[in-house]
This record gives sequence, C-alpha cells and structure tokens, in this order.
Amino acid sequence: MKSQNIRYQFSPNLTIDWLLDTIPNLLFPNLAKQRSRLPSALMGIVASWQQQPVGLVVANAESTQKIYRIHSLCVHPNFRRKGIATTLLDRLEKAIGQFGGTKIEGLVHQHWTSFEWLRAKSQRLNWTPFQPKLMIVKGKTAAAAQFLGTYKSSPSNFNYVPFNQLTRKEVQHIQDKQRRSQWFDSDLHPFLARQSIATSLSFLVKKEGVIIGWLVTHQLNSTTTEITSLFLDRKYTSFRLAHFLLQKVFSAYLDAGIPKFVATSKVNGNPVLKLLRRAATAGVVEQTTVYFTEKEIL
Repeated sequence: MKSQNIRYQFSPNLTIDWLLDTIPNLLFPNLAKQRSRLPSALMGIVASWQQQPVGLVVANAESTQKIYRIHSLCVHPNFRRKGIATTLLDRLEKAIGQFGGTKIEGLVHQHWTSFEWLRAKSQRLNWTPFQPKLMIVKGKTAAAAQFLGTYKSSPSNFNYVPFNQLTRKEVQHIQDKQRRSQWFDSDLHPFLARQSIATSLSFLVKKEGVIIGWLVTHQLNSTTTEITSLFLDRKYTSFRLAHFLLQKVFSAYLDAGIPKFVATSKVNGNPVLKLLRRAATAGVVEQTTVYFTEKEIL
C-alpha cells in the first residue's frame, strides 16, 4: 500500500452518533462518554484506502469560532508510520484556517500508550511543548468511600441539599454573584452541560439557607459518574466541609449502585480535590495528568 493511494475526505458536519455507529474503532480516545456534551456538528477528516476508513481526526470550534479543539486522532494499526496522521493534522489545520480559525488545541493523557509518540509528533509539527493542565482521579466508588469514611452529619449551621431542589431564585443568586465578583473559576460553573447533570447525585452546600458551594455530578453511563465541579466559598474551606461533602456524595453513589467514578480538576487548582488525590497517593484510586498543547494557525 502506497501513501498516494490514501484518499482524504473533509466534512464540517460529522455527528458523534454517526461516528460511534460507523467507525468507532477510529475514535481515540473513545468519545462515547462525552456523547451528551459534544456539539451536534463536528469537523473531521477521514482517511480511506480502497474505500475503507483507516484514519480519522475530529475537532470542533469553541464559542468564539476562533479556537478549535481536537477530540480524537487515530490511524488503524496496519496503516501507521505512513504519514497519515501528519497529513490528517495538516489538512485539518488548513480547513480550520479556511473557516476563520486562528488556533488549534489538544489535550493528551499521560497514561495513553501513544503519549510519547504524540509529544514527539507535536514537536515536529511546531505545536507548543506539553504543559500539565488537568488532574484526573478515577477508581472504584466503594474503595474511595471507605477511604473517606462514613458520612454521619454536617457541621452545625451547614447542610447539603440535592441539586434537584435548586430553585430559580437560587440559580439567579449564583449567576448574579458570579457576574459581580467572579465568585468561582469558570471551569467550576455549576451549570455547565446542565441538561446532563445527575441532579440526585449532585449537592448544594448551604449555610443558614444560603448557597456557599456545590458538587456537580454528570453520569457518563450506567456504571460511571464524573465529578465535574466541586466548589466551596473561600470563607468556609476551613470547616472540613469538603470532606463531609465528598462523604455525602460517595454515599449517594453507593446507594445508587454506581461502581465507578471519575473526578477532574486543574493541576494547580481546586484544593477540595486534594482529598481524592490523597486516596491516589495511598493506592486506593488511580491518578493521571492531562497535558495541553496548541498551535497558532497562520
């Protein structure tokens, strides 16, 4: 097979459903868990040999339509080391430029077997050096719950309320306070991908009836939840509320029969998740770092 026999087809309107149904073997990482959070239309390039897909790159634009994020890059094992991945990235870069994009980004997980290959490839293609951006902690719910201890009661004047009891007035309170004072970092916003929040497994923290924090859960599938936002007002971080909150949430996970969890935070942020990182240090759960890289489109 010669590289000139590879055909490349671009589409600005791929859907995640079509990709998962048609060429799931060319999605890396597997995007099934992100299905509910991906946009309806994705930009992609498919590499084919004798009308059979052998390579794929998928991306989408952020809200400004200037920055694009790669979600998946994969070449079939039998067709690697033939320049297909390089051509896919090169053609994607040109397509993004034609659509008015100015930058392309990627996130790479340290535990991937392709991590070092991706690092070397990005350097050759003039992407920025990998920088640690996110920390992911994952494992078995029961093991983490045992490490955290049994939830008994919250400290005096504090209580935890299921997210499905959130009122419109409280939503407005959170949004107004954020506009006035940048109360929390944007990645800790409690209403991201709101339609897929597991409201019975997410909790608000209140002090004397006023919201001072939250833990938001998204259910990835029937066996796995993801902690996507864990925030406590800085005034109250000394009350061990984070520990009580995590105990409460993991107790709810166990009651719901959910065996696995994932939690994500910035590498240098969200001190609340240090509790789960301690569990990783103790060998109770797994921890991995996600690296960020980008390239300006000229």
